[in-house]
Amino acid sequence: MNRAIYVNLPDVESRLLEVGLPCVEEIHAAIKNGELHRDSCTANDPRGLPGLLAWGKTVRGLRDTLAPKGWTRFEGNNLAVALDSTGTTAIAVATGDKCTGDPKRTPETKYPKGPAIAAAIEQNIIQLVQTAFSFVEELEQAQQKPPVYTWLLLISRNKNEVHSELSLPRLITEKGHVVEWEERILLPPFPIDDESGPLNYEEENAGDDIVVEISRR
Repeated sequence: MNRAIYVNLPDVESRLLEVGLPCVEEIHAAIKNGELHRDSCTANDPRGLPGLLAWGKTVRGLRDTLAPKGWTRFEGNNLAVALDSTGTTAIAVATGDKCTGDPKRTPETKYPKGPAIAAAIEQNIIQLVQTAFSFVEELEQAQQKPPVYTWLLLISRNKNEVHSELSLPRLITEKGHVVEWEERILLPPFPIDDESGPLNYEEENAGDDIVVEISRR
């Protein structure tokens, strides 16, 4: 279920400005930074490296681009985000499914997310309810700090172009997939070179809560 969807570019740019989020150009620059590093991989790299590089360098791209505006890096609860100067808006990066950027369909995160994203979504829900019932001041006083809304920059790449959206998650399943959004801000897709990318897009997985499991022999 989607509560609000922004599709037309003027509406998208206006909403991004209203909420205090990066502009389309800044977001695209960060995504392209990630895709550039993805495309540096060859078939001899470990299978998960292209996706991991794309995710990590997109996060860095956001942080680098937004630093002059007072945004900072934050790694609380093992979740890598860009945090605005007021400490109330955070952006995390995740791979979306093929519905990403499509106003007629509801996207999901392509891969399951861990407890860090789940905790951030729980805070989103609490704050949305508090705001709906005008309890924001009471909430801030109780926490001694303003609430943080965590947005997800969903990215989906095929062999022809990259689709993306900046959306506010409100529901994550028991299996870890984000499936419902309070708000979706759809960004214009941009083309990519069909021959420059990795051999198999479907086998890539990267994002928050990276866990390396080690078993004893």
